[in-house]
Amino acid sequence: MPAKVAASGRAPSWRAVAVALLQNDLHLYQLGYARPAYEQQRRAVIMAQIAMHGAPADGTQLELPL
Repeated sequence: MPAKVAASGRAPSWRAVAVALLQNDLHLYQLGYARPAYEQQRRAVIMAQIAMHGAPADGTQLELPL
């Protein structure tokens, strides 16, 4: 990696990557990589289930009232 890129802060250092991996951050979120949209959707569905039922629904299927 060129020194100019590393100095500008646009690329993580190997130390920052090593610390993130030691903290079990395998997706490197603490280095600024964004979470995938499906994870945010999953979290929103769980929050909606908690709001409706008081707890997340059991199973893997999304349960919506009809």
